[in-house]
Amino acid sequence: MSQIAIIGGGLAGLAAATDLSLRGFEVVVFEKRKWPSHKVCGEYVSNEVLPYLNRLGADPLSWGAVAIESFEFSSPNGRYRHTTLPLGGFSISRFALDVHMAHRAREAGAIIHDHMEITGIENDAQGMTLIAHDGTRHGFDVVLGAFGKRSKMDKSLERPEFYHRTDYVGLKQYFRGEYPTHQVGLYHFGPGYLGISNVETGLLNVAVLVRSDALKGGKTPAQLLQEVIASQPRIHDHLAHATPILDNPLAISNISFLPRSVVHRGILMMGDAAGMIPPLAGNGMAMAIRAAQLASHEVAAYLKGQCSREEMEVRYARGWNDEFQKRLQWGRRLQRIMEHEWACNIGLQLTRLVPGGLATIVQQTHGTSHE
Repeated sequence: MSQIAIIGGGLAGLAAATDLSLRGFEVVVFEKRKWPSHKVCGEYVSNEVLPYLNRLGADPLSWGAVAIESFEFSSPNGRYRHTTLPLGGFSISRFALDVHMAHRAREAGAIIHDHMEITGIENDAQGMTLIAHDGTRHGFDVVLGAFGKRSKMDKSLERPEFYHRTDYVGLKQYFRGEYPTHQVGLYHFGPGYLGISNVETGLLNVAVLVRSDALKGGKTPAQLLQEVIASQPRIHDHLAHATPILDNPLAISNISFLPRSVVHRGILMMGDAAGMIPPLAGNGMAMAIRAAQLASHEVAAYLKGQCSREEMEVRYARGWNDEFQKRLQWGRRLQRIMEHEWACNIGLQLTRLVPGGLATIVQQTHGTSHE
């Protein structure tokens, strides 16, 4: 029996794999997809996790990540405001970040199996047995769940949120165009919002969250993007002359922001598997990495005999909630506001009247720097 299994080779999974391997534990990562691949993602990371990444031997800026210093927000009527980001951040494609993080995890000693889907988990007194899509069985002392926002694993584990249907669709396209290098932007356009940032390839990453009814009537994601660019004045300023790169935008559906169980059937959940913050908060990637740090600390304590399995689970859940609950609540409040054009327009006007108002909102959805 090996020590630690991580289901999912995204940011949380790879960061935890690196951390725990550096601590001397045996770690195996199972990633169901042919890997790496492009993902629907805003591709902005807050600097709050940069010291931790550096401690793991990961340096996104040396991999070409673009330093982000400011934030621009625009309401549906095209009015906009800027603020300096308190901690700053960086922007890098998920494709590149996953490649480099996986390389670092392997350097640290982790074993990574891509294109291997875990379809079931059995618990017993000795630990947990993972059942792969090919019928093979793999025993582990501890299992971490980093399988994303919506997975067959949720159904296999009978997590109730799997059966909840939502009205949100996520889109992502790369553009070749001009945009302020060290800025990340969020632009409301009625049925949704759109984010822009530069990534290491010199392209613009454009990510969209939109209500699914915006795609009814046979409208394609590409057509919707062009309509949005033409209709929202500030988006038009930035993207009217930009050229799309991917043949078709990437798309995901059934995006949910409902609370989720942080520990389920003895599995410590990380990243979107533990709870997804609305993308408008711009901090999902940093939260995934920070969750990996929290989980690694508690798993190490358990495997060293410093606490029981139950104590490990309780401590991780408490630490996760202390770290993220306030951010998630703020993110959900902001999401509700963004669902109404009039509320968003008024909200932007109010930030003009309150000095530092926009910066304060940003701070509520971000954390502090951790080594």
